[in-house]
Amino acid sequence: MKVKLVCIATRKYTQYIDQFIVSAQKYFFPYDDVNVVIFSDAPSLNVGLQQHRPDHYDYTFAVTDVKIPSHGFPEATLLRYRIFSEHSLYLLGSDYVFYADIDSTFVDYVGHDDELSEYIREARYAKLFCTRHPGFWNGTTGSWETNEKSLSYVTPASRAPFYAAGGFVGGSYTEFLNLSGVCSELILGDLRKEITAQWHDESALNKYISCINTKVSFLAPAYVYPEERPDWFTWQGTPRILALKKNHEEIRS
Repeated sequence: MKVKLVCIATRKYTQYIDQFIVSAQKYFFPYDDVNVVIFSDAPSLNVGLQQHRPDHYDYTFAVTDVKIPSHGFPEATLLRYRIFSEHSLYLLGSDYVFYADIDSTFVDYVGHDDELSEYIREARYAKLFCTRHPGFWNGTTGSWETNEKSLSYVTPASRAPFYAAGGFVGGSYTEFLNLSGVCSELILGDLRKEITAQWHDESALNKYISCINTKVSFLAPAYVYPEERPDWFTWQGTPRILALKKNHEEIRS
């Protein structure tokens, strides 16, 4: 199986690239051919075009560097789905495509011997995968867009069973392209009206899974697990992808 892993790294976020790639090579779909596509403004990246995995020589692990403008915050997160749609050529030839935040790191298998691999293996499950937000993992509440003028607005009656985190999402090639195209249009439509949804791309994602494509396989918070576990995070389980602790104000400056 061929799997693409896409991420965005501009400005100070480029410091996370090496750790991200090393951890992905070890834990991300270890028994499949993987291509990490990094959309970055870095002048040069020390990445190889293709190499075999050290522990699984029969499977390839490639890294592709795609240059994009030097987006800051919140543009880098607001425009991510537009970037994926406009550069969809780099996603061709894949069976599945996943997005992960660059400031995260893989600490256990993803796509092998886990919940995600079961969803992929069993035909009865939807092939769009979203992660239950760590703050709202039990489905009792969420942070859906409440501005009725925003295209990402979701009425209380229309909300999905769970509120999804934006840090790890994916699906079959077709599902991911559909998601990217629609979310891009929701966000750009808002920007044309000088509206910005409260949680940017995450707001558009939750509109998509609530009102546009409700056939979703929800993953446990293990895939967006806070590195420094806050008191409000009550889910009992072990992480697969850590959302790294950082100074948000400093990293976005």
